[in-house]
Amino acid sequence: GKSSVEVYPINGIYYIGTPAELRWVCNQANNFSSETTIVIMGTLNFNSYNWTPIGNETNAFTAKIEMKDCLIKNFKSVISSGGFYSDVYVGIFGNVESDNIYIDNVKIENTNVYGSGYQTIDVGTLFGKVNLRDNGNINIKNSSFSGTVNGSEDKAGGIIGELNLGSNAVAKISDVSINENIGGSGGYDGRISGGVIASVKGSGKLIIDNSLINGSIKAITTYGYSNGKVGGLIGMTSGALNIKITKCAVYGTIDGQGYANSSFFGGFIGQASENI
Repeated sequence: GKSSVEVYPINGIYYIGTPAELRWVCNQANNFSSETTIVIMGTLNFNSYNWTPIGNETNAFTAKIEMKDCLIKNFKSVISSGGFYSDVYVGIFGNVESDNIYIDNVKIENTNVYGSGYQTIDVGTLFGKVNLRDNGNINIKNSSFSGTVNGSEDKAGGIIGELNLGSNAVAKISDVSINENIGGSGGYDGRISGGVIASVKGSGKLIIDNSLINGSIKAITTYGYSNGKVGGLIGMTSGALNIKITKCAVYGTIDGQGYANSSFFGGFIGQASENI
């Protein structure tokens, strides 16, 4: 995580096999276009070095992303905002705008992901925030996640903090196991926590299939007047979404509490307003 090693493309694809190579991608993030593909594979041990996420408030990471046959160990990303009006996006990838993300046979163990600030705080093991473009696809399958995902307030998700689905975009998450402590207590405004995704917005389709969530999921707000939202799979959904959930199970603790108002919490979804 500390050093950077330049990666040269093979037939236009950047193959990443070490934290140092991924660090180079982070440093060069603004130079990757939507036509670029990065592929992360092999064993990456971050040794709890504090990671700066790929893609930030100012510049979203726009390349196509693949992770397959990959083990990520001892990943840590603890990020604070640069000021009162700054947004914070925390994960391996912070802020992403893409039309294709493919995750297959990935194991992420012993993570410590945390974001703090005063405005938007989107925290997830893989992605803080994803804007999936119109007609885009996310496919996350055959993967497992363990560790801690939290923020001083706002959104915390086991895989993704916030997912925005464009028109006709499809996100599918299947055969996934998550054993994490997600969310927590504190903060001024309403917290949103989800075992898989904290918040889903937009007009696309989301499918979660054959997945197991085990751990503690909390959204406890200690100040302010907004409701907390906490769900075993998703904290909150909004927009014109089409959501399908099949063969999933949630174990552990789901805890939601507002300061002045009651919270929304549920075994699968904390607060929903779409076709499910």
